[in-house]
Amino acid sequence: MYRSGRIAAALFAAASLLGGCSTPAAEALPARPLVVTTTPIIADITARIAGEDAEVVSIVPAGADPHTYEPRLSTLRNVTRANIAIENGLLLEDASIRSMLEGNLPATATHLVLGEEALAFGGYQIPLVEDRALDTVWLGLRVSEVAKAPGNANEDEAAGTAPGEEDKERDKAEAAGAATNTEHVEFRVSSVEGPGNVSAFTTGTFGQPSIWLDSSDGIGGPIGATNAGGASVSDAIALPTGAHTHMSWGFSKAGDYTLSLNAFQIDNQGTETPLGSTTLRFAVGVEPGEGALTSGHVDLNAQPDGTHTEETHTGGTRATPSAITLTGEEGGRSYEKDPASTIIAVPHSAQTLVPADPQWRFLGHAGEATWILAQAVIGKHVHGEIDPHMWLDVHNVQAEIEVITQVLIDQDPDSAQNYRKRAEEYKAELAELDQWMSSVLQTIPEGSRRLVTAHDAYGYLARGYGLEVTGFASANPSLEPSAGQLATLSATLRDLKVPAVFIESSTRSGAGELHTIAASLGIRVCSLNSDTLSAHTPSYIEAMVSNTKTLKACLDPQSLPAWDFEPDVGHSLNDLYTN
Repeated sequence: MYRSGRIAAALFAAASLLGGCSTPAAEALPARPLVVTTTPIIADITARIAGEDAEVVSIVPAGADPHTYEPRLSTLRNVTRANIAIENGLLLEDASIRSMLEGNLPATATHLVLGEEALAFGGYQIPLVEDRALDTVWLGLRVSEVAKAPGNANEDEAAGTAPGEEDKERDKAEAAGAATNTEHVEFRVSSVEGPGNVSAFTTGTFGQPSIWLDSSDGIGGPIGATNAGGASVSDAIALPTGAHTHMSWGFSKAGDYTLSLNAFQIDNQGTETPLGSTTLRFAVGVEPGEGALTSGHVDLNAQPDGTHTEETHTGGTRATPSAITLTGEEGGRSYEKDPASTIIAVPHSAQTLVPADPQWRFLGHAGEATWILAQAVIGKHVHGEIDPHMWLDVHNVQAEIEVITQVLIDQDPDSAQNYRKRAEEYKAELAELDQWMSSVLQTIPEGSRRLVTAHDAYGYLARGYGLEVTGFASANPSLEPSAGQLATLSATLRDLKVPAVFIESSTRSGAGELHTIAASLGIRVCSLNSDTLSAHTPSYIEAMVSNTKTLKACLDPQSLPAWDFEPDVGHSLNDLYTN
């Protein structure tokens, strides 16, 4: 950070010196617009739109990492003369680059941050995950409200209650009676099958566990059950009607688990009414198979009124015979599933070590490996930053083209027709690229479409093209991976039989550790493009084609290589971009 500050100060001083010695002729703006970009990728995209009508230069040279590159004094003159400056933003560029732009651009220049402006044209962003152990499905418990007949406005008025006020009055009555109402639903575990022990627990304000299930001492009975010594052996939990609780689930070994349980509705007099039985199936640290629950918030839901449905394989719904379902929400869509036919994925990223504190001994001995499907911790599982590598999904670049085109037209309206024509041609070529990438990557066997990389830079590539980010050595280039993270990553590669891992051509961050792990397991190491261009891949399209061919070759080595990308319309970078 000190060096970056020193460079920025030197650039500022140089700008002052240039300003004091300049003449009107020397500092006159260029005859055609000058666009300064922060990275070679942005420069290439911009040059495809600008053509001969604008000059495009990049601050970061090809082959350099924008995360750490500090600008040369020789680039300052271009910044002080620029009509337009385009940066990726989202903390991609080194602080010294941002300081140089903010302190030395002409007052009349347009400063564009692509990562922010592209959203208005259909681009999207992915949050950076701070703790991938929490980037899993969240499995809680819920008891649905018993359905009540809806009221109407006439009944409200007859009762002296204004329309819309009935719900408020009901809420008050329910709150007043909550202390004396003992009606509830009890979930009871009847058996656990799997290679290790299973536990389920909640955590209190200060992190202390409250255990619902602990199979290490056998399967007990209902709430209040004790052994001969008076110790509790209950493997049951009770929830009032309409209640919900988050829950953490622990597993002592990797493998497939089946947990059988029953639900009973218990009224105020203690009378039990069976609601049904079901099983929960977990794939812990192993391949869960197609259709498994891997993300979102899901509840094991007991429905006392017996009105419930589940999703069918055709996307419709049907009535279910049991009053216990999995209800969830993901991407704004609610769903219900039959627990017995659904696999809940507990990925290797959920592996951790049992704490030394004796209160966690139900998970195993201190320092032993355990897999924790953690309870939902809203606001703590996601880092405050956004993944800046938006261009790794072609759809985002198409949105960025719209932003860049409009800025060029605003600066140079006389060339508007040329800018629009080139933009449309470029978007058409990118549409072909997007389709080709999807077609090639879909030929990789589904179980092999896994990305294990040096650092977390390929979320957009994964989301856009049906891949899964299975792991990485480091969250970002500035962080060194811990021994625990590397051990978990090694276990992931071994257990999931990942065919290859990927490093980046522009940075060594995490590469050494990934090489070491791969070598110990006999796994291939391949290289992908991420933040910059090179002599081998001098354009954005060529970089994405290279990535696609590399992924196909390394993740599906037994098949034929990817076929060539042959667009109907294309241009050479050498024809359009002059550094």
